[in-house]
Amino acid sequence: MHPHWKVGDLAKMTGLTVRTLLYEQIGLFSLFGHFEIGHRLYNEAGIGRLQQILSLKDLGLSLEEI
Repeated sequence: MHPHWKVGDLAKMTGLTVRTLLYEQIGLFSLFGHFEIGHRLYNEAGIGRLQQILSLKDLGLSLEEI
């Protein structure tokens, strides 16, 4: 089984807020799946994409440009 993380766990790991991790709602970042009760799940590919987004933001790009 591939590892996956809940949004709260990922927020703690990265130091980002849960709200920031909702990039997936605007299409920048994709979910791995949902738990039965609606918790978001992210996999390694999603975390890799998150790292790319954060790096591009650090370079000064806006979310629209990314």
